[in-house]
Amino acid sequence: MDQETKKLIFTNLLNGVSVEQLATDFERSPSEIHGYFRAVTLKIRSYCFIRNMPFIACESIALARQNRLVLLTLLSKVNLNKAADYSHITTREVKDIADIRG
Repeated sequence: MDQETKKLIFTNLLNGVSVEQLATDFERSPSEIHGYFRAVTLKIRSYCFIRNMPFIACESIALARQNRLVLLTLLSKVNLNKAADYSHITTREVKDIADIRG
């Protein structure tokens, strides 16, 4: 799936469209929609980590909706066509860089 479609799905999720509705509209399964959500949030977390920006809570769709404005602003800055450099970021604290590298 191309970068613009992933961004559109992510944007719609954050703006309140249900996973089921997006799955129907994009002819995907709900698990694929959740996978796109996870891939985009991992990429945004990696982007923030590399630039020493604050950690943004986005582990779930509900949390991401609470941080919608920040996430949508960052969405335009990330390249979704390549894998996240750091894909295991779960907190602000990093004890060993090898634990979070993808």
